[in-house]
Amino acid sequence: MTDLFSVLGFLSLFLIVLYSALVMYQCVILLFHQVKKTQRDSLIPISIIIPFRNERERIVKVISSLDKMNFKNHSVEIIFVDDQSNDKTEEYIFESFSRDYKIINSTETGKKGAIASGIAQASFDLIATLDADVHLHSEWLNEVRTVFSDDTKKMLILPVLIENEKSIAGWFESLDVLALAGTTSAWAVIDNPIICNGANFVFKKSVFNEFRSDAKDKHIASGDDVFFMHQVKSKYPKGVGVLWNEFVIARTSAFNNFSDLLNQRARWTSKSMHYNDRTTSVVAWTVLLTYIMIWGLGVACFFESKALELFLYVFSIKVLIDFFYLIVVAYKFKKITALWFYPLSIFIQLLFVPMVFIKSQLGHFNWKGRRYKK
Repeated sequence: MTDLFSVLGFLSLFLIVLYSALVMYQCVILLFHQVKKTQRDSLIPISIIIPFRNERERIVKVISSLDKMNFKNHSVEIIFVDDQSNDKTEEYIFESFSRDYKIINSTETGKKGAIASGIAQASFDLIATLDADVHLHSEWLNEVRTVFSDDTKKMLILPVLIENEKSIAGWFESLDVLALAGTTSAWAVIDNPIICNGANFVFKKSVFNEFRSDAKDKHIASGDDVFFMHQVKSKYPKGVGVLWNEFVIARTSAFNNFSDLLNQRARWTSKSMHYNDRTTSVVAWTVLLTYIMIWGLGVACFFESKALELFLYVFSIKVLIDFFYLIVVAYKFKKITALWFYPLSIFIQLLFVPMVFIKSQLGHFNWKGRRYKK
């Protein structure tokens, strides 16, 4: 037992050092790397695609946001794609939206198919995809188009944050998404992006057609944005840009319940085993193995008295390193208020992460009234 514990101790220390190094690396990038400024007032034509399925109660935000934007020219096309809704969302758009737009019916089932249907109908090469429930700054459009004045850019990663937190689940989701936004931005700014979010995403239609017409992940319920980004990164090492200023953030309301949040995270996690990008795999496995290590040490405390000391040591390091990271990210994204929830989130995370992993790998999950298998 002593020899086995020695091995466990060595592996635990190795993992927590590796985990801490990755987190601190992200902190350094966020603190000292600046996103390069680009040409202002770009008038590059753009098609904005918004897939929706039963979003009548939530689509008001994106409609209101687009209504308030100064398009500065007429080379902006807005396409709503109906993914088999039955709650009269289309009627609400007609009654509420004052700008020119078109609504098409998706020729396929699911969000991936809806986005592909919208892209096929788009008139312009520059494409933006937005979730139907996001709230945007009035300068969002003018900011994102400037990046593509640099012809080397094929894609733009943009942040998504949570608002309207009204419960423990809501604040937990807010802090979790904030951490993801930091990771997304940190790796993207050094031309090594690992994740992105299709709820706030810009890319060239020509590049989409180059890769996605023969996508190998069509059978996976989620992840078209990340798989696509990995493909672009592989062929165009400098082709993925990133912005994280206050004008380009997309904000979406919290679920405010753990059931919907669990289903969403299971859907996201189900795709992670299919990643081929090396950096993404290293980061994802380091995080997962760190949690497994902590759970393992917790169990070992019942069989080996020395395990408690080791558990408290590595757990304390993780708590402190995570808190420092969240301070940096919260400062960058001007969401300091989310930090008050961190003490409680520590313990929720220990239960939530294994539930997400197990559900994503062994079970089913529901989304937008549909049931998906892993």
